[in-house]
This record gives sequence, C-alpha cells and structure tokens, in this order.
Amino acid sequence: LPTEEMRKHRGGYGLYYHFDYHGAPTSYEWVNSSYLPKVWEQLTQAYEFGIRELWIVNVGDIFTMEYPLSYFLDLAFDYDRWGINNLNSAREYTGEFTAFHFGERMDEQSVKLVENLFMEYTKIASRRRPEAMNDSIYSCEGYNEAFDMFEICDEHMKNMQKLYDGCNEEVKSALYELLYYPLMANLNIQRLWLSTGINHYLTKIGATEATHYAGIVNECLKLDDDLIEELHTFSNSKWYGMGMSEHIGFTGWNEEECGYPIVYSRKPGNKDRVVVTIPGTSQYTEGGFWSGKTLVTEELLNPENNTAIIRIYSGCTRDVECSVKWLSVVDGVKVAVLAYAGVALSEKSLSEKNATTDKDTDNITVPAFGHIDIVIATDRSVIDEDERLELLISSPVGETKVIVPIKYFNNDEYKYRENTFIWCGAHMQETTYQPYNYISIEASHYVKKSNTSVGGFKELPEYGKTLSGMKVIPVTNTFKELEEAPYIEYAFTIEEVGEYEADIYMSPANPSTQAGSLYYGIGINDAVTDIVDAIPQGFKVTDNNVFWSEGVLNNIRKSTSTIKCKCGLNRLKIYALEPGLVLQKIVVYKTGNKPPYGYLGAKETFFIK
Repeated sequence: LPTEEMRKHRGGYGLYYHFDYHGAPTSYEWVNSSYLPKVWEQLTQAYEFGIRELWIVNVGDIFTMEYPLSYFLDLAFDYDRWGINNLNSAREYTGEFTAFHFGERMDEQSVKLVENLFMEYTKIASRRRPEAMNDSIYSCEGYNEAFDMFEICDEHMKNMQKLYDGCNEEVKSALYELLYYPLMANLNIQRLWLSTGINHYLTKIGATEATHYAGIVNECLKLDDDLIEELHTFSNSKWYGMGMSEHIGFTGWNEEECGYPIVYSRKPGNKDRVVVTIPGTSQYTEGGFWSGKTLVTEELLNPENNTAIIRIYSGCTRDVECSVKWLSVVDGVKVAVLAYAGVALSEKSLSEKNATTDKDTDNITVPAFGHIDIVIATDRSVIDEDERLELLISSPVGETKVIVPIKYFNNDEYKYRENTFIWCGAHMQETTYQPYNYISIEASHYVKKSNTSVGGFKELPEYGKTLSGMKVIPVTNTFKELEEAPYIEYAFTIEEVGEYEADIYMSPANPSTQAGSLYYGIGINDAVTDIVDAIPQGFKVTDNNVFWSEGVLNNIRKSTSTIKCKCGLNRLKIYALEPGLVLQKIVVYKTGNKPPYGYLGAKETFFIK
C-alpha cells in the first residue's frame, strides 16, 4: 500500500481484486465464495491508504457474483455510507440487497431468512473455499468440529430448499440465480468432505456407522451432478457452461491431479462389540481390560454447560445389549438414553435420595450400524461444590469406566469483572486425558482497551472464521513507541504458576508497506512487553511460500509467544504497532500441553458475562 509520501503521486493509485481467482495457492473459479466482512476490511484499508482513483474486480463469470459485485461497486460509489465509518456495513448491505430483490415478493420472515443465508453460506465458504476443502480440514476429535459443521450445512440447505420450493414462479428465477444455486452447490461440497472425514474417523475407531457416512458421500456426489445439470437446463439453458469448472479435491493451484473423496470400509467384528466415545475428543475404547482406558467428559467443567454426552457406537452388524451401572450419584443430575434418531428410550434421576447403588443399573441396546447417546443433565442450582459422577458401561467384550467431573463456580466469591475467563481444568490420575487444559478467548471479549488520540481497537462484526475481529481504526497509523500505541487487554485466571504459550490468531494480512513487517506488542501482567513480527524475515509472496499459502488457504495466521503466568488473575495486553493487524482469537495453554487441533482453533472457554 502507498506510504504517506507516495500518496502525493498526482496520478493516484488503483487496485485489482478477486472474486474469481486463477492462481496459487488454489484457484477459486466455480461459484461465489467471497465473504463481505472480509471484502469490507480489505477494501476500506486500501481506500484509507489513498487507493481511490481506480478499483477493478475480477468476477470471472458474473453468474453467482452479483451479490459481492454489487457490494464492491456500491462501496466504491458511496464510500461515505458503506466505508470505514460503518463497521456493520456488510450486514446492513446484505439486508438492503435482499430487501431490494425480494422485499415486495416475500413475507418478512422469508426475507430475513434470505439475508441470513447470504451471510451464512459465504462465511462457511470463506473459512475454506470449496476447491480447497478436503477430508482433514475440520476435526472430528477436536471440539466436534466436523459433526457440528455437517449439521450446520445440512440445516442451511434444508432451509434453502424449503424456501425455494415454497416460492412462486415470479421470484424463483431471481432466488435461484442469486442464492439458491451458489448456496446449495457450495455447502454440498462442504458436506461432501465433512462426511468423508467423519467416515474416516468412524472407520478408525471401528464404528459400523462409518457406512452411513460413506453413503452420504455418494449422495453428495450425485447432488453435485444434479445441481450442475439443473443449472445447465434452467431457464432455457441461459447459464449453460457455468457449472463446468472443476471444484472438487484440488491438490495444487489448479484442477490438475484433483481427486474425488476416498471412503473407507472396515469389516465388522465377529463378536458383539461396541465402541464407547466422548464426542469432541480423541477418547474411545471397546472396554477390554488390557487397554485400561478410563474416559472423561469435560463438558460439565464449563459452568455454563448443563449437559454432557457419552456416545456408544455399534462395532458389528447386530444390535448389542449393554448395561450402565452408576458407581456414584450426584444431586440434581438426570440421565436420558437417546436412540440414534434422538428419541428418548429412558430417563431417570440420580441423587442420594433415590440411589440404589449396586442395583442402580440400566440396560440399553446399541443398534447395528448406529449409536446410542447417554445424555447427562445437571441442575446447577442444587450444586454448591465440585462434584464427580462415575459410571461403568458393560458390553459383551469388556467394561468402560467414564468419569463426569462437574465444576462449581460462583462469581459472588471472587467478584471477577465481566469477560474474565476462568480456568476450569480437572486433574485426574486415573486417566492420561486431562480436559480443559487451555483458555480460549474470542478477540471481542476483552476487559479493557486503551484508545489513544490517534486511534483504537474497534470490533468488526461477523468478521473472520468465528465470532468477529478487532482492528485499530484509523487503519493507516504506525506507532514507533509502545506508549503511543493503542492496546487491548484480556483477563483470565490460572491455577498453576509457570510458563505458558499464547497463540494469537489474526487475519492473514501481508505487510502494508515494502518494509515487510507487521509488528505488534504482547505483554503479561507487569512483565516487559515483547515486540513480535507476525511476518517472517525476508517474506515474499511467491507460489512456493508456505507461510503465505497456508494463511490464504486457512484464512487465518497464528503467532505464538511464551508468557509467564501467575496463580490467579492474569492480564494480557496486545498492542497494535503497524497497520493490518486484525485479532480474532487468543488461546493460552501450559507449555508442552498444546490443545487438540481444530480448524477454527480451540473452542471458546468459560468467562464471566
């Protein structure tokens, strides 16, 4: 971007932007996958740096690009309205765009649904563009990402189909072109790869339900073909050819050597066997005594969570009879056993009042090629200290002990301020799995920010991969001294003094000038603030630059600093020293005890509201 001195050039400056892209690290040329909050952040930065004379955008085929293209043109035409002073520009514009096209032809509820679907499908596509998706992006074992994303995509597609089917012919053509096809085509590819990853995970642990997701993979492939065929015949074939771009399984920058998903199969065991799992973790076991595995569910360690799930998969082709024995009971706890379809098979209370200990056993049947969920719900109003529930799941091949720790927290005892994050770990010698070994903070959940006379952090709503982003506005300022720079402060508690790591998740911005740096400061409590360059020395944007490529594909960049935390309340400050820094998430963990992988980063932990 031009420096202040360069901006004096009388010819001015222009930009060339992409909604359709042919090049490294991976092309995206099929359907729209651009997300307006990201577009706003990049283009307003360009405008504020003096790039105002000429804006050019590559849309490839205009079909499916009308939505971002309209925004691009209106942002350039009426910058005072949609530019840097309107932090909610993307959402507001989407509402007006939707109202303009559908406001007089749909009821209010349907118009609002269309607005939300525009934002939702583009956010998902922006996280990982369809061409760059594969089976290992979202994690099955880390934070239940793959399963959750599958359900989200499924829900959006069902809502879209229902809305489209209920429309009159007058509105169908516009809805199909602007939203229906790009959403359905895009999210179907997301579902394709998510179900592939789930198939691989279930095959690995020996769950016969893997075959169900293998079937979904084939359904997605067929739907992809059907959607393209429908597009090529829709409205007298006026869009013929627009679906022909390759868009599945890119392994390089273009379609060369791209590949369709590979699904796994595994011969089921001869014995009546089950696999006990804790969803969202890497824990699973068939219960053999030689494995010695004790499982832990961490969900009730979050004082806001009131339910935890233990999932039992079939590992064979027959229904399997199992039993659940409650080794301990806790007041205020209820348990429901749910069938695969979510229908309650039984429900009971567990408390000291009605406990029968050695006879307190439930018999359950795990269906072939399916699973059973044991849902544990707690009434926190009757808990006044940390609790611990234990159960024993017996099957024909073994027994599995599961521990359910329940965290008690009452802020009246501590008086922590709003947005203080509380360490909610549990240390158990019976198992190697130690839950909640990290603090994860969304960037907008700060306790304090120091705005100076020349700028400060502001929230960019809906920006990025999770909740939002925090960026310093005005966006052009560089700060030589920490005392001059705006900072943002986060608060969290730690139970054990020592050395920790802080992962700072930020947008994958390039340096704003040819100086080639993106400096920020990070300080903990009263320690001297470290100055960190988020960009490696000698950085250049080239096809084989892994640092740049991964940032583009993952739509995130992570920088790690070592910090020394004290027992109790800690305060972390982040200073913006150079333009382009957009914070999205902060994750703190004990050195050497890194949280599990998740494409969206560690799931946000408990904080005071």
